[in-house]
Amino acid sequence: MKNGDIQNHPRSKPPSAYELREQMVEAGDVQSLLDGIKEASPSEIDLGVVFRQLQRAINNALQRDPAAAINNFFQQMIAFSALIRFRVQYLCDKELASSDAVNVNRSVGLSHEFQSHLWPMAKDMDTHLSEMMQAYASSMRQMELTQRKQAKHEATATPAKKSRRSTPRSAPKARPHMTARLGAGPM
Repeated sequence: MKNGDIQNHPRSKPPSAYELREQMVEAGDVQSLLDGIKEASPSEIDLGVVFRQLQRAINNALQRDPAAAINNFFQQMIAFSALIRFRVQYLCDKELASSDAVNVNRSVGLSHEFQSHLWPMAKDMDTHLSEMMQAYASSMRQMELTQRKQAKHEATATPAKKSRRSTPRSAPKARPHMTARLGAGPM
């Protein structure tokens, strides 16, 4: 190549959406795949293919670092359940405000919509979210105990500890009274 010459390399084309998703699959990057599904228009993706890729990404994440993957999955499930729970609460609040406005001069009562649909849904969401958080805390505690047990096992499986002295001991000094008793003379 001469000075000033520009080397002409054909530019490689950017990876396709499928190839980008495959990179995420290999990395076990579940969140990026989910974000891509949400952002893509339905005409751009084949949901069957994308969900198979998502399954493989989940498997890769669990194989690579089970504790981190489980932690991530629980956080996503809890966040989504909390979002739904607060949306149900919003609907309940709106229905209660509407019911209060209608019942200004009458005895206070709850609407049929609130009693038959919204309140049971809110209670179910509260129960579900509580159970998810308990399961998450239990799983995290179990993983912590397992990690401690593994660390303890690894510590006991290491070679014997060195003596406290860093230099080797010299031969014991001869004690004349001991050697005389044993009948051995000086060496």
